Amino acid sequence: MKYTIPLGFDQTGGSGVFYIGTSVGPVVVFFQGDHGLQRFVQVMAPVVQREGRRLGFTRIEANSIEEAIELFSTGDPALKNVRFVSSDSSIATQIIEHYSMQSS
Repeated sequence: MKYTIPLGFDQTGGSGVFYIGTSVGPVVVFFQGDHGLQRFVQVMAPVVQREGRRLGFTRIEANSIEEAIELFSTGDPALKNVRFVSSDSSIATQIIEHYSMQSS
C-alpha cells in the first residue's frame, strides 16, 4: 500500500516534514494513497503560502500505516516528538476543519 506524506518547502528550497502545531503537539498527517489529499491541499496550501512556504509530498510503500510511520521516522531525531496520524483520524479531520474555517 502507498502512503503520502506532506513536506514543507521554504523559499530557499529546503524541505522537511510538514507538521501542524496542535494542542497535543506537532502532528503529521499520513494519507493512504491520495485519499483525502486534495481537500488537505485546498485547505493548507493558502496557509503555508502566507508563511512563504509551499507544500510538497513524498510517498512510501508499506504494509500498514504503522509500518509506514516506522519506515518514515526511523533515524530522524527531529521526528521524535511528532505525532503521526492517519488522514481519516479525528485529529486530522479537526485540523482540516479548523484551517478550512480560517480560510473562509
